[in-house]
Amino acid sequence: MTKKHEIEIELLPANEGDCLLITIINEDIHILIDGGTANTYRTYLRERLIQLRNDGKAIDLLVVTHIDNDHIGGIIELLKENGSNENPHIIEIRNIWHNSYRHLQFDKKDALGKKEKNILNNIISNGEANLNRKLNNSEPISALQGTTLAGLIYKGNYHWNEQFEGKAILNNQINYRFGEKCCVSVLKPKKFDLEKLEKKWKNYLKSSKFSFAFSNDVLFDDAFEYYCRFLRKDATGYYEKISYNN
Repeated sequence: MTKKHEIEIELLPANEGDCLLITIINEDIHILIDGGTANTYRTYLRERLIQLRNDGKAIDLLVVTHIDNDHIGGIIELLKENGSNENPHIIEIRNIWHNSYRHLQFDKKDALGKKEKNILNNIISNGEANLNRKLNNSEPISALQGTTLAGLIYKGNYHWNEQFEGKAILNNQINYRFGEKCCVSVLKPKKFDLEKLEKKWKNYLKSSKFSFAFSNDVLFDDAFEYYCRFLRKDATGYYEKISYNN
């Protein structure tokens, strides 16, 4: 018999990725960490979430650790089907933790120009094509803009990094409370990691247009996501940018 103070961890098949559903039993709290691939969602996760919903439960916290396909493919499928935060079709998601362009803390007050839009749209279209090649078309991906994780969170009006006041999720040595006794703390990234990524992203865009104008346009979030999905690690373990033509 399960005791009330126990934590239940369900590991759903996700190829080399992750899809973990954590239940804090005595507080009836449900935390979903990553979603595996699109097939993970269709075959395993969707049914489990519907079961939770039918039992009157919700996902109290959805954590997206990083944007490899075998971590976010299932989350993208979930959010596409779930629709809006106000009227979820699969399950209520009360909080989402995920870092996107909008959470990088630098000045974004410029107006987005035509050339900047063309550059960002090119990153998105190349990223979509590259992703389809990478998956060998085994998991079809819509080429429509807005199928990025960031775009779906934004469009669905979900509570996004709310505990961090809409800023980046990072290791700030704070325990965030969910319920009476359940606390969640962040180990990575640290402020240094985010600053390094911010610098690489800005330099990448400025290599296409020196006086690149940075704004809060949602186009930046989509382009930034594809940029990050095709970074690779160098010999020191840090990510370096690769050509979309590779």
